[in-house]
Order: sequence, then C-alpha cells, then structure tokens
Amino acid sequence: MRCLVMLFACCLSAAAVPLSVVNDRAPDTSSLDTLVASVTRGCRTDDERAVAIYNYLRYALYHHAYPGEPGGIGALKLINVYGWSLCGGEHSVLAAMYEKAGWQWRYRGWNNPGHTTVEASYGGRWHYLDVFLKFYCWRPDAAAPNGHTIASQEDILAQPSLLDGFALDDTRRVVYHREGPTDWTAPRAAGAASTSMTPATAPCPTWGRA
Repeated sequence: MRCLVMLFACCLSAAAVPLSVVNDRAPDTSSLDTLVASVTRGCRTDDERAVAIYNYLRYALYHHAYPGEPGGIGALKLINVYGWSLCGGEHSVLAAMYEKAGWQWRYRGWNNPGHTTVEASYGGRWHYLDVFLKFYCWRPDAAAPNGHTIASQEDILAQPSLLDGFALDDTRRVVYHREGPTDWTAPRAAGAASTSMTPATAPCPTWGRA
C-alpha cells in the first residue's frame, strides 16, 4: 500500500511539470519564441527570415471571419485553436511574430477597399509582406546581401514598375509572378510559397516542407 501511495504522489508531481511534444518536421508552436525560432532556423538574412515567417502564416491561417472572445484572442491561441481570421487578425499575428524576431512593426490601413496591413522594419527600411493577399515584391538595394530587398508600400507607390511581371490568373483568381512558381497546390520546397520569387533570393529551407 505504501508503494502505491508513493507511486501516486510521484505521478501527481510529474503532472505539474510542463511538457511539450515537438515534431522535428513541423514548427514548434508551444510559444511565439519557439515558433519564430523554428520557422526561421537556418535563415541567413532578415529578408529570408521575413519570407519564412510569411510562408508559415500563409499555410497556418485561412480566411473565414474574425473569431471573438471577451478580452480578445492572443496570437498563439489564434494559431493553435482557431486557425482562421481576416486581414486584421492575420496581420496582428504577423506583427507578433515580427516582434519576436526583434523587429519594429507598424500597421498600415487602406481605404476603398478597406484592408489592414503591417510592415516590418529591418536593415533601416520598412518591408511589406501581406499574408492575407499573399503578396510581396522586391526592390533593388545595393546594401542588401543579394542586391535586393523586400519593398515597402511607399517603395511600390514611388516605383510602380516593381510590379512588372505580375499577372492575374483568371481561372484560379490569383495574382502571380510570371517568373515565379506555378504550383499552388502545396508547399513543395523553400521557395514555393511566394507569389514573387524574382529576383531569385533563395529563402532559408526551414518552412516550406510539410
């Protein structure tokens, strides 16, 4: 009987220890810190880290509606419990991941049509990636490791030619880059999740494998 009591006490004490089961083939979503670290593992530049975070959220969240709870919903719960939102919610999660990556960020609101976006600041510039519209594009930057960096919304407005090469696929109703990937069914490899991978700046190999 004494052995059973001791065993029961050991089980109770063990149950109080936090436990996480991590799959080495999937991001660790036990916290925002571990999520950003696992998604961006192996990335060499800030642009690669930004693309890796963007790629992850494109597949982690889908468009449905804004979930609602008293007091609001944290970014990690939206990923692990709901998995859906609209532009403001999705980009609030993106902003939370940017913050964990060590970057400043800012919301950018659009009118007609209404849309909530977010930009990240790294390398002394702002950068725009949209996980709701599935979009980002590149601009020349001699100071960047590969001679190009992800453009900001101001960059695009000042230089509309940055959008040259994008086209609308009427059948799938998606905008894509003519020189980018054409398989939209699933992530195939590191670069398959971007609407624009031109000029080719190979993103890190972390997120893109399902």
